[in-house]
Amino acid sequence: MPERETKVVIRTTEADFTRLRPEWRQLYDSAGRSPFQNPHWHHLWWDHMGYAGNWRPYTVAAYRRDELVAVVPLAVRWTRGIRRLEWAGMRFFDYPDLLAYHDVDVRSLWYEITCLGGYDFARLRDVRADGSSYPALQLLAREAAQTTPVYAIDFEQSSGQDWFATLSKRTRANHAASLRRLARIGETSMQLVTDAAAIPHTISQLMMQKRAWAEKRGLGDELTDRSQRFLECLAHQALSDGNLHLSVLRSGDETTSMHLGFVSQDGFYYYLPSYDPSFANISPGRVHLVELIKWAGDNGYGRFDFLRGEDPYKTSWGKESRKLHDFMYPRGWVGRLATGVHSLRRAGRTALPMSAG
Repeated sequence: MPERETKVVIRTTEADFTRLRPEWRQLYDSAGRSPFQNPHWHHLWWDHMGYAGNWRPYTVAAYRRDELVAVVPLAVRWTRGIRRLEWAGMRFFDYPDLLAYHDVDVRSLWYEITCLGGYDFARLRDVRADGSSYPALQLLAREAAQTTPVYAIDFEQSSGQDWFATLSKRTRANHAASLRRLARIGETSMQLVTDAAAIPHTISQLMMQKRAWAEKRGLGDELTDRSQRFLECLAHQALSDGNLHLSVLRSGDETTSMHLGFVSQDGFYYYLPSYDPSFANISPGRVHLVELIKWAGDNGYGRFDFLRGEDPYKTSWGKESRKLHDFMYPRGWVGRLATGVHSLRRAGRTALPMSAG
């Protein structure tokens, strides 16, 4: 990316970010890979989560002859006296990456970012090994943790029912038994939510189920009213963009399971499932998952992506499809100190099992 052709600008204010959005959207429509790169999604994250979490924008924009050719959505926050640079949308957006036209020199762009000021330490998590940023970060940064696998189903069958037929006899029998038990409550079906007016109530129900599930496990710090409003707005935006797959598993008048997901050219994203804990012994969430996979296979999505997390059902249903990497690099002596402390802590965690043995 020769300097004479390209200008790199950091957008660090809310007004800057707002002005950038139309150009970013044009770039996304031309070169976007997944909805997690959508500028409108990022705008919603900033409005509901980013600013409230004391993050500030560090959006890097690259221009060639006044045309926006690349965007790197980053954010900075003070943590223990250190300015930490991370991906914007942390914890809510899977597969973070820059967005760029294919002829952009990504390595040179990342090199420029490592030289820019405004932060002490960069921690860039969940970088796809098959993503645009990985080759550059592999050279310019260091691994901060072990890689984590992501699981998916890559359909080799022509339909969802054909995929279902490949499952073990026991798995198919268990699914049929759960459907029979749900049918005793009432007629069971998976229904898609496509009416914008129904989204707020659906998301509210989903979060209510999720909170009940999390409370039993001592979890749920992220299931706040603010995150609920964010997910509601995100669902509205995804519906507008044609990416939304919001579904409900109903048995008679009962809502036994729910799922907020998304679809794109990259496949079906299994994003946020929930189920009514009072029906846990019938496994409505597992029934819903099977129906979602069948739907994805029937509707031409070549991949059913379980996204981040190594939950047992993901490893048993899917196959390892890609690796996620965790990179870091310092800027200045403060950043080098932070990197050294992280390395010492990681070494201590690694050595602990050996010393305890």
